[in-house]
Amino acid sequence: MRLSHLSSCAPPICPAELYEQGGEEALLAISRKKPIIANRVDPAIEQTGIDMAIECPAYGQLRMANELNKQGIIVSPGGALYLVKT
Repeated sequence: MRLSHLSSCAPPICPAELYEQGGEEALLAISRKKPIIANRVDPAIEQTGIDMAIECPAYGQLRMANELNKQGIIVSPGGALYLVKT
């Protein structure tokens, strides 16, 4: 007898059962995306990037990355843009 790869997994809980067990909070908890902690930047580096963006708003992402690299903070231009957007 051949078994599906899904046969070893626990059966999914239906939303009605979740609502009965935990109410609306249980439904909200499953729909929220959990943050990936490994992708976070150190708060000190993030604050340095934000401070630079406030002090020099005319800097683009390339110039900002170069200025941070001069300070010893290794950041790519895409990383500099990420720092400003956070």
